[in-house]
Amino acid sequence: MGAFSDRLRPYGNTFRMWCAGMLICALSLSVFCSPAFPQSATLTIYDDQLRNGFLDESASWISRDLAGTQVVHSGAFSIFFEPEQWQGLVLSSSLDIDVSDYPWIEFWIHGGNGGGQHLWLDIYHGENAEGRLDLNSILSQGAVPAGEWERVQVSFDDMGLTTGLFNSIRLYNPGSDNEMPVYIDDVRLVNLPQINVSPRRYYFAVNLIGSSGASDLLISNNGLADLNIWDVSLSDPTNFSLSLSGGSDPCSSSLPMTVSPGDSCTMRVTFSPLSEGDFSAFVTITSDDPRNSTETSEFTGIGSISESENEAVYDNELSGEWLFTGWPCSNGMLPAHNSTATYTGRPGSVLEVVHCDGGWGAFVLDRRTESWDVHWMYPNQYKSLKFRFNPGNNLEGIDTLQVSTGAAYVSDTYLRKYTHTEMTVTDHWYEVTIPLADLLINGERFHSIVLFNSSEEARPAYYLDDIYLEWIPDQTPPILSDMDVTIGATSNTAAFQWTTDEHTDFIFEYGINDFSVGRIISPTYEKVHELTLAGLLYDTTYQYRLVVSDHQLDTAVDGNAVIREGTFTTPPIPTTPPAITAIHIPEQDIKWNRATICWQTDRMADSKVFYGVHGFSSQAVDLTPVVDHCMVITGLLQETTYQFYVVSRDLFDNQAESSPLSFTTAAPGTHDVQFMIDSAEDVRPISPYVYGDNYYDYLGTGDMGAWPGSAHNLTLLRLGGNRWTTYNWENNASNAGTDWYNQNDAYLCSDPAVCDTPGEAVAARVETAHDSEAAALVTVPIQGYVAADKNADGDVAQTPNYLTTRFHVSVARKSGDLSLAPDLSDDTTYQDEFVNWLEFYLPDGAIFYSLDNEPDLWAETHHRIHEDAVTYEELVGKTIEFASAIKDIAADAVIFGPVSYGWYGYVTLQDAPDRNGRDFLEYYLDSMKQEEDITGRRLLDILDLHWYPEAMSSDGRRIISEETDPVIVEARIQAPRSLWDSTYTEDSWISQSIGGPVNLIPRLHDKIQTHYPGTGLAFTEYYYGGCGHISGGIAQADVLGIFGREGIVAANFWRLCSDCSFCYSAFDMYRNCDGADNGFGDISISAVTADVGKTSVYASLYSGDTERMGVLAINKTTEWLDIETQISHVDTLVQAEVYQLTSVSTAPERIADITGILNNSFLHTLPPLSVTLFRLEKESVVAVPGDLDNDGDRDYSDYLEFRPCYRSCDGAPNFRSEADLDHDGCVTINDYRILRTLIFR
Repeated sequence: MGAFSDRLRPYGNTFRMWCAGMLICALSLSVFCSPAFPQSATLTIYDDQLRNGFLDESASWISRDLAGTQVVHSGAFSIFFEPEQWQGLVLSSSLDIDVSDYPWIEFWIHGGNGGGQHLWLDIYHGENAEGRLDLNSILSQGAVPAGEWERVQVSFDDMGLTTGLFNSIRLYNPGSDNEMPVYIDDVRLVNLPQINVSPRRYYFAVNLIGSSGASDLLISNNGLADLNIWDVSLSDPTNFSLSLSGGSDPCSSSLPMTVSPGDSCTMRVTFSPLSEGDFSAFVTITSDDPRNSTETSEFTGIGSISESENEAVYDNELSGEWLFTGWPCSNGMLPAHNSTATYTGRPGSVLEVVHCDGGWGAFVLDRRTESWDVHWMYPNQYKSLKFRFNPGNNLEGIDTLQVSTGAAYVSDTYLRKYTHTEMTVTDHWYEVTIPLADLLINGERFHSIVLFNSSEEARPAYYLDDIYLEWIPDQTPPILSDMDVTIGATSNTAAFQWTTDEHTDFIFEYGINDFSVGRIISPTYEKVHELTLAGLLYDTTYQYRLVVSDHQLDTAVDGNAVIREGTFTTPPIPTTPPAITAIHIPEQDIKWNRATICWQTDRMADSKVFYGVHGFSSQAVDLTPVVDHCMVITGLLQETTYQFYVVSRDLFDNQAESSPLSFTTAAPGTHDVQFMIDSAEDVRPISPYVYGDNYYDYLGTGDMGAWPGSAHNLTLLRLGGNRWTTYNWENNASNAGTDWYNQNDAYLCSDPAVCDTPGEAVAARVETAHDSEAAALVTVPIQGYVAADKNADGDVAQTPNYLTTRFHVSVARKSGDLSLAPDLSDDTTYQDEFVNWLEFYLPDGAIFYSLDNEPDLWAETHHRIHEDAVTYEELVGKTIEFASAIKDIAADAVIFGPVSYGWYGYVTLQDAPDRNGRDFLEYYLDSMKQEEDITGRRLLDILDLHWYPEAMSSDGRRIISEETDPVIVEARIQAPRSLWDSTYTEDSWISQSIGGPVNLIPRLHDKIQTHYPGTGLAFTEYYYGGCGHISGGIAQADVLGIFGREGIVAANFWRLCSDCSFCYSAFDMYRNCDGADNGFGDISISAVTADVGKTSVYASLYSGDTERMGVLAINKTTEWLDIETQISHVDTLVQAEVYQLTSVSTAPERIADITGILNNSFLHTLPPLSVTLFRLEKESVVAVPGDLDNDGDRDYSDYLEFRPCYRSCDGAPNFRSEADLDHDGCVTINDYRILRTLIFR
């Protein structure tokens, strides 16, 4: 088949039916030897009769008449035919027709009285189908019209036929039941005009009022017929003017005008602003081009009373505070650049940019201060971006190049749109002017210029020069909105909100009779402003004055200011109690052991419920001021009637209390989920090193830092990350690569007094870990270069020969004697000497060794020292070389590798050049096993990987963000299942690529068992997001339980959060639930939940305490869950301490103990989104509850001990914690009932 064969494939049956109907069998055979038609403006096929050698070759049984008179468009006749299913009209020529000579077909069509017929138009060359169009897709009524003629104009290009020959036109019914007659008339092949207007958008930049700027508007006819222009209009004739016959090649001075095929002419647009401001005008051209009958070009400009000025960004070299950076491409690399390139047509240096393979990515010019803070620029003065652009020797990829500031996403800012002349040739310097208003659609401030490749395939390469920002003095004051003043709930605070139409700072002053009480000055320029005044007097009128000023480039010039004055009055102190209304208990919230009581108050107040069976001896308290109150009361007795009343105290100490009410708890129903615990199954030790962390926080000069893990009793501090790839232990210098501008600096050791001491950055961290009785995992650089200096002067590539001047060579072994005082003058760093130093000076705690960091990304993160992608062979070679050197110094050293960044690294080493279809981890493990088989020494002890989940929410967001809406919370909470659950398939590119569950840990254990048995598994970086929210805490707790149960050797949390409270509290649930370093056990045992979607459960024994068992339960739902826990254990467990992490508190809290457990089974309720730790005990573990006289039993003498404590609370001299049997802080009637039950049991 011909050029259209691929497009016919979906219609294979249709094509075969056409052949069966013999509609193509009558084609003339002369087409194979006949010449083509000569070109002319029009080739008529039918007007009253077939012309130019066209024949009717329709099937003989088709009812048709080529001289029909029933309905005629022009002349005397028309074609009539009845389109039976899969049949129709065939008009063929004995001559070939070149589509480039006649690119359009035109005819008129009529559907008779009924209309609605469905027709396809096909174009054939011999027996080859070349193009097809469903006519209904272009007809105005979506079908053949009834009772009227409609003109049809079809471009063969739209039918898939762009070049080549054809000789047959077919109109047929593609299976429709409507076979009513159709009429065709005035069929012809035509050459049509094709209008092209350039520029489509032009920016005049800044013009002084009274001056003018002009631009040509080029009108071209790229078609094969005359272009008739009927009308030209200008939308703003006040500030713009249009000359039809202006410019370099003037058009006609009058309308209509004609532009011949292949010809062009110019009109002239002039911008002459009459006032200050931004102006735009549209030139609209109406022509007889059937595809684009209306073309529009936009002209914009700024009227100003002051001359504009140009601020250089790049002119032979990068200016001032500007620096080069970028956004990674899809392969992780950054676009490359050369700031000292040369190119024909420009004097001096130009800027060469080459985008990386893999698509996307951006080249960025970023503006920073000397202290590396963002240098903001504001659109009240900056008006346009100007530069020269050269596409080099090809235009490939230029169409996908977008310009941005990074401050806002605008979809249609392609570079091609802003060149002064149309970009059609290579090796040419084009002038580009872009109004910043196009890039800053809401007037955002900005600090960068971005050239973004919006394609996943293209790789633009180009040259830039003379990059300038145009700005003008701003003498227009900002517009200030109305002031929104809100008096706070305490009546002694006031919140102010206002907006300005441009970025401003402000000075706010206030007082009672003047403005002397307070003065607030904003530190930044914003468009949305707010402030809060506190400590105000009650029942007092204040006056205020607000001054807002816009930003000025010239710091010696005051900003344009607006002043607003006003007053506000604070209310008097309320003296009446808040009103309590709408007390209710939703029926569905009364359970066997809990109830939810709700009410409302007319102002902010706290929440208290007093309740009991006989009286009101128990209470639930929430001191958070609200107006809608709901309190969940737990620990209730089943099928019992309780009395209660509610109390709310407002912020002014006015208290209201309700009348007593009552409710009755339900009978125990069926549990929601069952847990099964078996201490004889799946028993394995939990590695102490799964509770690890990466971060080390500086405390200031003189105190090198603190490890947050020490506050949570964590067990492993890792010294890892991109900086450690280039860490020089001799002088503590490092380079974070693209994490921080490829800069050498002293970040790892901020105190100058000790920063030149060899190894100080490591020593401070390792000693902190050892002081906390934790181990340290130290990174040994293996890439080959380490930072030579701590200059902190930006990208090292700005230094000529930077690899030899800004870095030292790093090698595995020193040929001579090792020294504890390294030679600082030899420009070489020896890693065996580093290990020897560590082992000598820090012998008192465990130190493990990690072989560098994420080598699969070296070419992206550390492109300055490793330009090419790492290979399988290279990484294995370095692993063997450096691991051997380490074990030569410390034979028992535990070595971690390869420290891969993620899934694509595991599988392909980030698409390494020598991959050859091999799985990287399998190759790596095989290679390390082979090395051990040869040398008899294991060099790799732990397979070390990083895991940042790729799991997505149902609406396509990655779960490791800090977002906490319900959709992403659900995905985050379920994501840990991908670590182990072979039935769970997450939504991610990984699961899609492998066609099912990730099942990560079992998958990796299988690789280890197959390729290098005995190797441990570690995840020394991981993060699940949302750490400032309970969902992050739940995911973290789940992950820690999985790591312990699945035999992970080591794991280190990587802190991507600013608020990490819930994630660290998840650690506390395992390591420090009571603030005394107690928590979960260290021996994992079998724990199974009946519903892994709703819950997780982990169980443990304690090697140092045989009387205890730990069960950690997670409720992943937003509902309360009743859990039945069945335990198979050699001992009888009778009670449990209970610790809980919920959304209410960012730290674990101890709640009421469980007592009276029978037959190692108990029923308990888990709050929504919670983590609960049960520390179960045999009866002999602690003092017998209720045994107040400590005689080993509970009897009347214990009651006598209880009486003096009755109605006392914690802190009272007669309070005894042993008498507080429900652990609510007070000895109440409820404690008495518990004691009575215990005595009579």
